[in-house]
Amino acid sequence: NYRDVENTLWIGTDNGLFRLENGKFIADKRFEGKIIRSITNDKAGALWIGGGFGVSRIFGNNFATMESRKELPSGVYWMFEDTEGCFWLATENEGIIQFTEGKFVNYSTADGLLNDVSYSIFQNGQKDIWI
Repeated sequence: NYRDVENTLWIGTDNGLFRLENGKFIADKRFEGKIIRSITNDKAGALWIGGGFGVSRIFGNNFATMESRKELPSGVYWMFEDTEGCFWLATENEGIIQFTEGKFVNYSTADGLLNDVSYSIFQNGQKDIWI
């Protein structure tokens, strides 16, 4: 679950995305039947949703999806925005993906990761990225 910058509670499930509105859970039809694993906001206030399908970004009335197997090589387990404004994605089987300035950079076992399955990623107070 995740509470966004507008204090809306979002719940990701194996069957879609839901938000709590007036005491009731409302399904977001755009994610019906999709596995949702990660929900976060970026510094601009856009809502990012990640899961087995890939990643979607919702900002106001704008909606964009980067689908796994097309723009992304893998589904997403976790994501966050670092202090420099780069988005980091922990993936099902492609290691870590950095998304910055509209481009994806993939880091895998070929780059020194111990495994290409990454469940989470975050940045500490010293700006180090931890997987």
